[in-house]
Amino acid sequence: MRVRVFNSSLMDGEGAISVGSYVAQAPVYMMRPATEADEVVQMQYVQNKASVLDVNNFTTGILHTQRLGPFGGKITKVGAGSAINISVGSSLPAGLTVTSRAYVGPYGYVTDTSSLTAANIPGQSWTKLSGLPNTRGGYGITDLLGLNGGTVTGNITLDVADPTAITYSSDLQTVTKAYVDAAAAASGGSSGPLYVTGDIRLTASDVAPAGYIRANGGNVLKSTYPDLYTRFGNKYDYRTIPGAGRPWEQQYHFNKLNHQVNTNWGTGTSMSSAVSDHQCVVVNNKAYILGGKNSAGTTIGSTLVADLTAFGQLTNGWTAGVSLPAPRQSARAVVLNNNVLLLGGALSGGTVTDSIAYATVGATGLITSWLNWAAVLPGPRKSGSVAIIRDRLFYFGGRDATNTVQSTVYSIAITGSPGSEFPSGEWRAESAMPVALSEASLVVTDRKVYMIGGVTNTTGPWSGILSADIQQDGRLSAWTTHSWTVSGSPAYRHRCTMHVTADRVYLFSGMVQSNAVVTDIISTSIDRNTGLMDTGAWRTDLPYFGEGVADSQMISVKNLLVRIGGEISNGTISPAIYRTQIPGGSDYYPPYTSYLGNLTPSNSFGLPDLSEIEERGVHAWIKS
Repeated sequence: MRVRVFNSSLMDGEGAISVGSYVAQAPVYMMRPATEADEVVQMQYVQNKASVLDVNNFTTGILHTQRLGPFGGKITKVGAGSAINISVGSSLPAGLTVTSRAYVGPYGYVTDTSSLTAANIPGQSWTKLSGLPNTRGGYGITDLLGLNGGTVTGNITLDVADPTAITYSSDLQTVTKAYVDAAAAASGGSSGPLYVTGDIRLTASDVAPAGYIRANGGNVLKSTYPDLYTRFGNKYDYRTIPGAGRPWEQQYHFNKLNHQVNTNWGTGTSMSSAVSDHQCVVVNNKAYILGGKNSAGTTIGSTLVADLTAFGQLTNGWTAGVSLPAPRQSARAVVLNNNVLLLGGALSGGTVTDSIAYATVGATGLITSWLNWAAVLPGPRKSGSVAIIRDRLFYFGGRDATNTVQSTVYSIAITGSPGSEFPSGEWRAESAMPVALSEASLVVTDRKVYMIGGVTNTTGPWSGILSADIQQDGRLSAWTTHSWTVSGSPAYRHRCTMHVTADRVYLFSGMVQSNAVVTDIISTSIDRNTGLMDTGAWRTDLPYFGEGVADSQMISVKNLLVRIGGEISNGTISPAIYRTQIPGGSDYYPPYTSYLGNLTPSNSFGLPDLSEIEERGVHAWIKS
């Protein structure tokens, strides 16, 4: 704007200033405040008007709070700050209610009087915030448990009855007492620990808790315990259950509860006639004497049977049983579930046979018939040693048809459904022994097979011990020869009776050099953890019976050890039966059957075996 200024004495007309093309080269000052509407005003006038405004003149648009001066009423502004206080009293301006709120816009201004809701609050990004505290104390919080733990002095209450039902359930979350109590009750006791299928529970009682089965290494049906089979699978199948087939003589596994043999022998019910070179078996609740030779030296085919009490005692004497298919002596018997097999032996006239006689035991324990099995031995044999190891039947050494002692070892597979297992297929040659042996004592432990003493093709008994490892596939390793020394007694012998306990092997009497019968008992230790026998630490125990005996039979039932018949020291054959207690526990043969070895049918699976701890009065059970 250009202004042309005239002196007052030269004013044109009313003193007006004509507007033309003039430029003010310095500030233009007004000497008095403007009074007319179209009058030029001073800058001070404009500033006053901008800082003190009449809000009644604003009906639309935006008015920043800092442009407002102090005002009062229901909405008040104090001083020159930007804060606005809203107060609601008993008297409200028109259009306002007690629930009304001012709407706060994106920049903090009030736009109307509609109700304030969460949607009215503009969203803010956390990235816009800075300088915030990063500790609980920074916010003034003193009673919050930190992420790294801490101490809670009061109770914590959860409002979820089943913690596994929530979305983010995990094994690390907390659970309620009610949940734990319910789970424990379902596992065998409201106050007991929590067990799941396959867990082992120990109790002092010999009564199985509800939902548990005995951890004794037995086989159970997959269809009966499907969850347990899912947990174990076949992990415990085909383990070595040593000496199966003759648990009364070789069975370290079954006899783990027995300790040293008591030397206080008493007489039992004698047989009606003397017998030697016979075999004895225990099935169901009965003991059997099979074949042998009588006091006249004649080979016999008769059998005797006696009932057993719950304590293993023989009752009601011996009665005649069903005769064998043919008379035989020096045969070898094994029990395979509910079947009894009698392998080889010498028939009448001394002929050595390869036949296998068998009988099926009824539910009451009675044998009602004997037959010859279709399978035969790989050759005629007598006076050898037999055992069931894993799922195979083994025959060690023995004498052939020419009375020659053999070093061969054969095995044959056992197949069939439970209760109907029999040898089948071809005999397989195993690792031959380095020494031909007959009339030896065979011990099978968890890991090894031992052949103790016996006779060879030379004169007199053999003075050594053989051992072979039982390998993972059930085959035997190469044999190792051990020396055999016994302090204070002739070391080597044959035609002994034998018993195996938890930690010792006992040989009773037998024949030594020059076929002399001795009366002593010798024993050595077995490591109960490894099943290894100490072959060089035999000791002499006290005499027994008061007489020596050879070609006798020994059975153990419950906590009794029973010696039956044999050839005594004066060369005569005895009908006597002697018995003694075995301290430290009892054999567990209920109901004196199912000596199945480790044959595990396809519809079954094996259980862990913790029966050894029962000698300490503790019983092991598996949650089924």
